[in-house]
Amino acid sequence: MIHIKNFLSKLTRLLIEKNISALLANTKQGLFLIEPEDLGVGGILIRKGSYGNDEIKLILSLINKKSSVLFIGAHIGALVILVSRVCLNHHRY
Repeated sequence: MIHIKNFLSKLTRLLIEKNISALLANTKQGLFLIEPEDLGVGGILIRKGSYGNDEIKLILSLINKKSSVLFIGAHIGALVILVSRVCLNHHRY
């Protein structure tokens, strides 16, 4: 599976002009600049328009305005963006 993702990532780069560094995705979670080769979170955001809906629902049910939330390995922040709208004390690393 990893070999297929690597191949698709390289193929995507070949099909897109060299001068394009990122694609702008307008998602339910906000605007994201995504590397064309990103077939993980970025690819899901591009294809589906959102990422981690179940995780977001769970997190939002557990926090409020006064909560402190720490995200480790936030990648491009797909989950952090929505949480930051509710929780004013948040950090990502």
